[in-house]
Parts: sequence; structure tokens; C-alpha cells
Amino acid sequence: MASYDVLEAEIDEIKKQLSYLKKNLDSAGGSSGSGDSSSSSQSDWVTLYDKSSEDTAINLNRTTGIKGSTGIIDDFPDMAPYTQMKVYFKVNDDFHIKEFDISDLSTNAYTIRGNSRTSTVLYGFTLILKFVDSKRVINFGNCTQIYFYTNKYTGVNDMKSSNYVYIMKILAK
Repeated sequence: MASYDVLEAEIDEIKKQLSYLKKNLDSAGGSSGSGDSSSSSQSDWVTLYDKSSEDTAINLNRTTGIKGSTGIIDDFPDMAPYTQMKVYFKVNDDFHIKEFDISDLSTNAYTIRGNSRTSTVLYGFTLILKFVDSKRVINFGNCTQIYFYTNKYTGVNDMKSSNYVYIMKILAK
């Protein structure tokens, strides 16, 4: 029989998967019930990047996702017309969706935080919005994995070359 901790972790994983599915269903046909997302419909959002799209204007020839330390992607659409950004972030088999208010031009650094199946590992991906030649661009910064241990120092790994941690999709409105 599985231990209580294992069962609890499995329940948490099922909750995450249900949340992800609910967000995708809500975004396909109506309002979102999540506290992180806005109450507007999916039709308000414009897809700026989607790794699974067959359209190269949308997948930007990055069909394996946007990884950490990518920097500025030249053909990424101008972010100036938008006030909100929604980022879909994948960590191994877990999905995280983070929505940002990008209307305040004085704020330019945003961080996506997510954890894997264990609560002792945290991932952070930094996005920096800035103006370059009158175009508001995203600088895809570091992606870091942080391990928390009970009996030794915290471990930190750079995830820029990982095939398991990346941005899957970016929407804006």
C-alpha cells in the first residue's frame, strides 16, 4: 500500500492536471474560473507564440519551446499594443499558466514560477520587456532550477539547455 505522502502527491498531481484541463476548456469556450486568470473570454486573446502551431509565424521556428537564456527573438511580435500577457510554462509533465499585467511600462521584469511533482524543486523563468528600436520586445532570460534539501545547502541549476523546461505558448491582449 502506498504511503500517505505518496497518495497526497498523486492527489496534488491530479488536481494540477484537472486545473490545466479546466483552464484549456474555459479558454476554448468561455470565462475562466481560476483566480489567476481574467474573466474575459479566450476570443480576446491573441496567440503570439505557440510551439505546437504549424504556422511558422506563430511557432517562430521554435517547435521545441522557448528555453531559458534565449534572449530576444527577432521575429517575435511587438508587445507595445498589449496590456496583458498569458504564458504557458512546462516543467517536465507539469503545466503552469501565468497571467501578467504588462500595462505599466515602468515594470519590465516578470518571473514565471513553477514546481515539479515534488515540493522540494522550484523553477523560475525570467522575462524582461523592454523597448528596442521603438518595438517592445521580450528578452527571455534565465531559467533556473532550485532544489531545497533538509540536510545540505540549496542546489541551483541553469536550465537553458533542458528539453523538459520551456515556454509552450504566449497569448496577449
